[in-house]
Amino acid sequence: VGSTPGGWLADRSMRWTLLGGQVIMGLMILVFTRTPSFQASLLPLFFAGLGFGAIISTVARAVASWFPVRERATAFGIAMAAAPLGNAISSAGMPALGQAWGWRQALLPVAFFIIACGVVSFFLYRPSSEEIASRKAGPKASGWPWHILRRRDTWLLGLTAILLGSVEHSFRTYFL
Repeated sequence: VGSTPGGWLADRSMRWTLLGGQVIMGLMILVFTRTPSFQASLLPLFFAGLGFGAIISTVARAVASWFPVRERATAFGIAMAAAPLGNAISSAGMPALGQAWGWRQALLPVAFFIIACGVVSFFLYRPSSEEIASRKAGPKASGWPWHILRRRDTWLLGLTAILLGSVEHSFRTYFL
């Protein structure tokens, strides 16, 4: 749900979308650690997912902006490999931390780390020459990009992503 609005925001401001997505994620994880029930936890997790969706779209936009066409898929592959690597690292340490501190306190460093990454990203991100040139080229597109949703290729890519994601998560669940 957050990827499309995140992409739309990233097309307008990469730095603010990076900051906003990560701060929303971190804050919602903090809220999640204080929820009294499973049902109450669904809302902050939903909003954390919105922040995550914005980050993914922004990373894709940054890769497209910073890398030449012949290197974009490799650069995006490296960027997307960060999520499973982060999962592996946290899977190695979080159970012990959770056992020592309790699951709520174990998530606190994660939340603060995500927020800190957002702040660092905001200050370190520099627009590419392509991004600067596109700003000078003319006024930004206004309104929601309905024309993109009308394209057949958009729907084919979306369906493919749904199918691949379903297979990946089914395998992951079965494997665990």
